[in-house]
Amino acid sequence: MESFFDTSAIVPLLVRESHSKAALGIWQETKVFWAWSWLKVETEAALIRRKAPSASWREWRTMERQIRWLEQPADFSIQVCQFNRLIGLRAAD
Repeated sequence: MESFFDTSAIVPLLVRESHSKAALGIWQETKVFWAWSWLKVETEAALIRRKAPSASWREWRTMERQIRWLEQPADFSIQVCQFNRLIGLRAAD
């Protein structure tokens, strides 16, 4: 299985949350991991805010090496903003 991960799926793998068990199940079933490169910034920010222990940081470094990182084209955010003016996504969407 291939899976695309966002921060809401990665952070529960690193710190205990209500969705940690579900996230772990998906991670374990996945053979190819995908994520936007911005996930690195968001995940580290979450670990800092939660004062994650060193074990969580080590696990993150291991996971980070398994992910195939995608970059957004330079004009992508302009297109997303134009699209979003019609529907009003929330940050969590």
